[in-house]
Amino acid sequence: MPKKNTLKWTMWVTPKGEAMYPHLAKPDTKFDPDGKFRVKLKFTDEEAKQTLVEFVEKAMEFSRKNALKETAKKPMKQKSLIPMMPYDEDEQGNLLMGVDTKAKITFSDGNVKYNKVRVFDAQTNEISPDEVTSGSIIRVQMVWRPYYMPASNTYGISKRLKFVQLIEKKAGGFEEVAFDAIDGGYVDTTPKVDFNKAPEIDFEGSSEDMEGDF
Repeated sequence: MPKKNTLKWTMWVTPKGEAMYPHLAKPDTKFDPDGKFRVKLKFTDEEAKQTLVEFVEKAMEFSRKNALKETAKKPMKQKSLIPMMPYDEDEQGNLLMGVDTKAKITFSDGNVKYNKVRVFDAQTNEISPDEVTSGSIIRVQMVWRPYYMPASNTYGISKRLKFVQLIEKKAGGFEEVAFDAIDGGYVDTTPKVDFNKAPEIDFEGSSEDMEGDF
């Protein structure tokens, strides 16, 4: 377990990136029964990647100096410090960074706090977290602080998700139809129903006409 960190959290807003596997409305409980709200950002734009790299370089240098203080009396550990970079790079050269926060926080006195992630649109109006789907373009407001783990002699930065801004919404998951037209296949020739048109309702019918399980 990392040593208790008394350093303050510092806010940072990411550049725009593509949302990957967002869990913002409902926490992900796959690896934590208490759940975590999380999202991974993919940065493809060169300017966005440069902004991320510059931030990480400064934050990691701050973390390295903190680790050197923690190992001041252990010169061998100082020589073998291992940095834990907060992002990865895929085969296409895109940068990937995940940010999360606990859905349930239990304090030492036994009190419990249930967390949530607030989401805003491009004009900073608050919207439902369900609006953010995979492929959407977002920015994330997070807080970070350095950490040092003596057991593994590693250092890095902890990242806590605070707010999300939805810049461009994309249909995600199974909402997009991926079929191509196939010549010679079955074509429906029955009259089409306009599902966007409200049905005609006979409001003058008897009460028995309106019964049913609703």
